[in-house]
Amino acid sequence: FTDFACVKDMIIPCLVNEGAFIDSDIVTNKFAEDIDTCYRIVIDNNASCVIRKVMLEMWGISIEELHNVAIHNLDEKEYYFEDLIKTMLELVEVDEETKNQMIEEQSGYMYVLSNTNKVYGANNLLNEKTLATIQEKIGDYFIIPSSIHECILLPYNEFADVSQISRM
Repeated sequence: FTDFACVKDMIIPCLVNEGAFIDSDIVTNKFAEDIDTCYRIVIDNNASCVIRKVMLEMWGISIEELHNVAIHNLDEKEYYFEDLIKTMLELVEVDEETKNQMIEEQSGYMYVLSNTNKVYGANNLLNEKTLATIQEKIGDYFIIPSSIHECILLPYNEFADVSQISRM
């Protein structure tokens, strides 16, 4: 990891709870009120390394340069956007008739946003092109952070109870 040129294409942003890292040497940026962005070198779905300030010094780059590289890499990756019911049905065995009935009755209320490998996929909230594409599909929406791997999107409607959604 000593040569920035060798790792720069593997760097991604990762959204985490504010204060998730006790170690102050880890590079973070504020994303939202209680969400920070950290940065990782991802080797594969099972192996990654969080980026530390000492690595920036070794590479001779700033946090802004790191962020720009990570966002560029994020733009190059495919995102996963699917109805929550369909996503859940991928995880369980249900007969086709029941599956179709559930999709017909319950689709369109909530969506999952992640990436195709579903690892660190909540970072797609940093991808303006992805968010614009989703807005074209479902209109305005609320974002409910779920984990570092995905978030839930609720299409806006005038009957939505914003205070209840914010507690989620």
